Order: sequence, then C-alpha cells, then structure tokens
Amino acid sequence: MEKKIKPVNTIRKLLSGVPVIMVALGDSLTYGWMVDKGYLDFMGEMIGEEFPDARFSLINCGMPAGTALAHV
Repeated sequence: MEKKIKPVNTIRKLLSGVPVIMVALGDSLTYGWMVDKGYLDFMGEMIGEEFPDARFSLINCGMPAGTALAHV
C-alpha cells in the first residue's frame, strides 16, 4: 500500500494543473501587518515561478494579534 505524503500530492496537482487551494493560518506575520508585501505574496510568486501551469489560490486567514492561539 502506497503511503500518502500530502506535500507530494500537492506538488503533483500543481504540476498537472489541477486547482489547488492553500489556506494560511497564523498571526500578524501571516496576515502581513504593516507591510506592503507579506510572505504569502512572495510564496505565491515562488509557486507561480516553479509551477507556471499551476492553478492555485492562497487564502490568508492570518489575524493580527499577539499570537495565533489567541483566536482558537
């Protein structure tokens, strides 16, 4: 039985053009508080460069606060 490794499955989807939705959870760093361009913007650019035929969406669920756990 083949063991499923989620990053490998996601990479396969990105390579094949299957739509991929990625959700980022976190605090103000994830949200991109007080910056023009946050790390999710850079991540989206890098994914687009590495997988030019990919169809993907990045959903930012970051919450600017002291810690990500404050919202759980």
